[in-house]
Amino acid sequence: MALGANEIIRVCAAVVRDDAILMVEHRHDERVYWTLPGGGVERGETAEVAVVRELFEETGLVGHVVRVLFDEPHPQRDGVVRCFEVAVEPSAVARLGTDPELASDEQMLTAIAWRSLAELGDDRQVREVTAALRDGGNR
Repeated sequence: MALGANEIIRVCAAVVRDDAILMVEHRHDERVYWTLPGGGVERGETAEVAVVRELFEETGLVGHVVRVLFDEPHPQRDGVVRCFEVAVEPSAVARLGTDPELASDEQMLTAIAWRSLAELGDDRQVREVTAALRDGGNR
């Protein structure tokens, strides 16, 4: 079955504390970049379940969906990436997780950090997150 242009195929979690957002560093195809925790929606899974699962796999944090912040077209495939605001316990400590689908020597996750929103003003995803939070979500 072909994917529809509006089918949610990936999710990302925006977890914000004070003036910082949780980001993970990826190393993939000789590129190194910071991004929001997230990943693919598995067969039979809702986008909400997927984002909570991905957040836990990548950061060890247990969260719950607050709201949808925005949808954007997937850059390489037919489908949508949906970004959610996700809340976690304020005292919870993030730890670098793994991608269970990848072997230990193929892991792409290399670091995790709370990054300053002010420092990330040029990051497209973070700009979308801050605009959606300001506007009340559902962009």
